[in-house]
Amino acid sequence: RYAPLGGQFRTQDYDRERLGLAFAAQWESLDERSLLTLQYLRPESTSAWGEHSFEAAPDLSEYETYPAGCRQNTGSPQGRPRAECPVGALQNYQYDSDNVFESGFITLPGTGWRTGDSGSGATRVPTGGMQHSLSTRQVDDTNVVADYGLNFRFTPDDHWQFNFDAQHVRAEHETLDVSVFGSNFADQELDLTGNFPVITPHKPLTLSATWAAPNPEMAAQNDEQYFTDRRWTFWRAAMDHIEDSVGEEWATRADLGYNFDDGGFLRRIKFGARYSDRDQTIRYTTYNWGAISEVWSGTAVFMDQAGTERSSFFEYDNFFRGQTPGPIGGYHYNRDLIGGYRDSAEFFKSLNDYWHNVNGAGATNRWVPLNERAGVVPGIDFLPSEIQTVSERNLAAYLMASFGSDEPIFGDVRLSGNIGVRYVNTRLESEGAFTIPSAAAIGVSDPFAVRCAVQPPPPGAPPGTPPSQPGGVCVLGEQGYNDLATWAGAGSNSPNTAVNEYDYFLPSLNLKFDITDEIILRFAASRALARPSLADVRNFIQTGFDGNTGALNTTAGNPFLDPALSDQFDLGLEWY
Repeated sequence: RYAPLGGQFRTQDYDRERLGLAFAAQWESLDERSLLTLQYLRPESTSAWGEHSFEAAPDLSEYETYPAGCRQNTGSPQGRPRAECPVGALQNYQYDSDNVFESGFITLPGTGWRTGDSGSGATRVPTGGMQHSLSTRQVDDTNVVADYGLNFRFTPDDHWQFNFDAQHVRAEHETLDVSVFGSNFADQELDLTGNFPVITPHKPLTLSATWAAPNPEMAAQNDEQYFTDRRWTFWRAAMDHIEDSVGEEWATRADLGYNFDDGGFLRRIKFGARYSDRDQTIRYTTYNWGAISEVWSGTAVFMDQAGTERSSFFEYDNFFRGQTPGPIGGYHYNRDLIGGYRDSAEFFKSLNDYWHNVNGAGATNRWVPLNERAGVVPGIDFLPSEIQTVSERNLAAYLMASFGSDEPIFGDVRLSGNIGVRYVNTRLESEGAFTIPSAAAIGVSDPFAVRCAVQPPPPGAPPGTPPSQPGGVCVLGEQGYNDLATWAGAGSNSPNTAVNEYDYFLPSLNLKFDITDEIILRFAASRALARPSLADVRNFIQTGFDGNTGALNTTAGNPFLDPALSDQFDLGLEWY
């Protein structure tokens, strides 16, 4: 059987605007043999949206939640609780006949302490409860496309036709995405038996270790008082992301056809050429998450200590239009994250300073905005590895002959169709970089003995209470931690340009057999080509460390991808 670790509330606001401009003009000669068309299109869309969330954070509570009534313990590996749930005290989860979770009171009993002052009557951090994330996010996204087109057709006589097209397209995409996260602790009741889920957050059932007394002011509060008291919610983290990409294409094509006189088997011959040059520069940062304060080092920065005027209580009014209850609410950042991005970034850094300089944090964790990261290109927000320029030049030419006869080729069967071949040549240049993050960027710049120092039991803990070691990167052990720090070092960035060129011949054949006036047999065979997306041939390798899983994560593009080739056959019989 499986059970969820909790539920999540999320409310979003959208403001979208789209503006389109179109212009077209035509000229035709008096003899109607020449036609010139000009066209201009300019669509622009802007999207400004934001969200507030109140959610049980899966990365902070996984494997540690149990039904109400389970006890504190530290018996499993890495100090994680195991299920010790006495008969008679357990409010077990409810499952249906297929063993699918239906309802239950989900709690995190804890291990006896959670922060340096656990066990103290003055602690602001309850021992139990899932850690919740109270996020405020704002996103501003703009797309602009300018498309210029020209077409010229010329038919000097009944035999010759000429067609020419030219196009220029420029596209720009800009995004600013900023989030700030508060955090508190709560248990939840979850009921999935109705038409809509019902999630009810509660003040944690477990406020302190069994051998200690809880904070008396916290213990005296009901759920509403607990969630509306800013003393129990702290500033946890911030994250920003920026994209500033541009793409441009020039394309031309020309086709020349000649129609033969009636009566011959060869009816038409056509020749054409194609040229396109696409250039794309992607500037796309990582989602730059970093800690503002945490409960496991020093004392977290609570919202009544710093930044009080920048937080306010957010009520999830009319949640799901009243069809299911929302949370009581929580404290969220109340300023403009987009228009006030730089101001907000300075404020978040000041909270981190408060955590280190006032609240005694020894951890080196620190969030800085994108433009202050080590190694960014001066004057912009991007690392070299976050900028990829891709240029793709395509040349193509084809020759096609159409044939057919009104006279049967045998019996009453008449034949018509076409045969042709297309030649394509593609040259791709992709600029990028191979990047290794620095030890500081992945949080392993301090010696293992400092970063992963074993925490002794809190004062007053009973004899035999085991010490605790931080999780995250510390789960690697001392040797693994040191190996990771040596590999990362000061970080490195190696720019390079990849070149890939290929060409193909693509034949095609289409045949139509008029067996009778009512029955037609068709056969087609061709070879087709599909080039990889420019997004997939960007030249980059980026590596980061996931502190929750202890694994290195690498993402990469492959500029040497070949196109997909397909041999296509079709046979059909039609009856009219």
